[in-house]
Amino acid sequence: WFMKPSEMEEGKTYPLILEIHGGPHAMYGYTYFHEFQMLASEGYAIVYINPHGSHGYGQMFTDRVRGSYGDVDYEDVMQAVDHVLKAYD
Repeated sequence: WFMKPSEMEEGKTYPLILEIHGGPHAMYGYTYFHEFQMLASEGYAIVYINPHGSHGYGQMFTDRVRGSYGDVDYEDVMQAVDHVLKAYD
């Protein structure tokens, strides 16, 4: 997901925060996160995803990081950042 700053203006740049949930066996969903809302209201853009190891996508997806934390899950979050940087000025 990508949350824009609450008063984002075209052509202006904003600091980006990469939020990573704890766990690894947790997950973000379509729900309210007060922290994200507060950061967006202060002019930050936020990117957050459920990388490999997160719950909600089946046991194989969750188990993918066992024994190699910081490998494929790191690649997941960095791909999300790269995507946002390409998709939004």
